[in-house]
Order: sequence, then C-alpha cells, then structure tokens
Amino acid sequence: MAKISLGPVKKDVNAQGASIQADAVRVKLFPSDTVVYLAHSRATINGGVVSGLFRGSAYASKATAAGGRVTSGKTLTS
Repeated sequence: MAKISLGPVKKDVNAQGASIQADAVRVKLFPSDTVVYLAHSRATINGGVVSGLFRGSAYASKATAAGGRVTSGKTLTS
C-alpha cells in the first residue's frame, strides 16, 4: 500500500524577468515507512534583470536506511 502525491509550482519573481518552476512526485510506502521523491526544478534570470540573488540546494539522492546508519544526501558545492 502506498500514497502518491504530485504537484507543480511556478513563480515569477520579477524585477523584469526571474522565474522558478518545479515538479515533484512523492511516494510513501506504508509497509516500510519509506518515502521517495522524484523531482525536477529550474530557475532562470532573463535579460531584463539588472541584479539579483538565487540560492538553493541540490540532492542527487536523499535516503536513510538501516536505522539511520546508512544515509545519502546533499550535493556539496564549493
């Protein structure tokens, strides 16, 4: 048995042209209490923007198993 949730997000940030988009699917598997996310995101700054700041995180995978002894997570950037 599982619960599946999905949804898109789109936002125009503006000052003449910044925008974000994201799509995600969340699957919760009840027998093992496992949660899986499949997602895509995109951020753009178009020609009309004079200055701005974008920030965020990236995950190739995010998982916990074996009672927390095995994990994967955030992609580190320099």
